[in-house]
Amino acid sequence: MSVPAATAKNIVCFTGENSFALCEEQRRWRERFREKYDDHNFLVLEGAELTVRALLDEVGVSPFLAERRLVFIRGIPRFSKEEMETVLAHSHHDVILVFIAGAPDRRLGGVKVLMKLATIRQFPLLRGVKLMEWMRTISADAGLKIEEDALRALVECIGEDQEVLYHELKKLNLFVGTGTISRHHVWTLAVANSDEGMIWHLGELIGGRDPHNALVYIHELLERGEDPFRLWNTLLWMLRSFLQVSMLRAEGICEREIIRHVVLRPQMMQACLTVARSTNILRLREVLRHALDADRNIKTGEYRASETEPGERLALIDQLVLRIAEAAGPSP
Repeated sequence: MSVPAATAKNIVCFTGENSFALCEEQRRWRERFREKYDDHNFLVLEGAELTVRALLDEVGVSPFLAERRLVFIRGIPRFSKEEMETVLAHSHHDVILVFIAGAPDRRLGGVKVLMKLATIRQFPLLRGVKLMEWMRTISADAGLKIEEDALRALVECIGEDQEVLYHELKKLNLFVGTGTISRHHVWTLAVANSDEGMIWHLGELIGGRDPHNALVYIHELLERGEDPFRLWNTLLWMLRSFLQVSMLRAEGICEREIIRHVVLRPQMMQACLTVARSTNILRLREVLRHALDADRNIKTGEYRASETEPGERLALIDQLVLRIAEAAGPSP
C-alpha cells in the first residue's frame, strides 16, 4: 500500500539513546507549533496502548479549525507490516505524525515499514569534543564564555549525563552573570557539594603540597556541617591511594598501566601520580602507620572523638593533612 507524498513528508521518527536531546527536540517542536497554531491541535499518544482503529481516529481526519495538527506517539506501536502501512497511508496530509522511540525493535514488521517511509531524526549520546561544544553553547546562549579547564572539571566530577550538565551549566550562568566561567566557579558551585567533588579537591590540594589551603578548605567543610568522622575516613583512603600508586611506580610499572589497573577518578589519579613522581615512600608509610594507630585509638576510646566531643578528632585531622602534604613532597 503506497503512502501519498504529501502525507509521507509529515511522518517523522525521533530515535537514539540521548533521552535529553529527544526531550529537548520534542519541546522545540511543540513550541514552534504553538507559535503558529495552538495547543488544541496538539496531541500526545502512548504507542503501547494504541490500536490501529484508535490511531486512525486521531490522525485520519483533518485538523480542527487549523491548518495543521501535531501528534506525538511515544513508543512505536507493535503493528504488523500491513497495519503500519494502513495507518501511514490513511493519515491525513495535514497531520504531522511524530513517532518517538529511543531504541526501536527493527525486527518488527511495523517498525521496518516506519523506518523506510519516515524522516528519521537521530539523537546519539554526545561524547568528547561534541559534548564540550554543546556545553559551550549553553553558556554562549547566556552571553558567557567558559574555560576549557572548567569544561573538563565539570565532566570529570559530574559525568556526561547531558541533563545533569545542562542544569549545572544553567546554575553557573546565573551565578557568574557576565564574563567567563572558570574552573574556580565550577568548583565553588557545581562540584563542592558532591562527595566526589570533596575528594577531588582535597586530593588536588594535598597532592599538590598546598597544606594551608587544604586546611582552609577542610575547616570550610566543617563549618558547613561536614561530618568529621567522614572527613577522617576520606583522608585515610586518600593516604592509602597515594601510597598504593607510589609503590606501583617505584616497582617500575608505567603510569599508563597504573591508570588502567587502579580504580580512581581521573583528577584523583593525577594527584596520586604527582605525589608518586617525587615522594619518599618510606615517609608515606610512616604517616600511614601513625594514622592507623590514631584510627585504632579513636575506635578503642583512647581519644575523645565522639559526635558530642569531636575536638581530638579535629586536631588529628589537621595533623594528618600536614603530615600527608609533607610526606607527599620531594625528598630533602
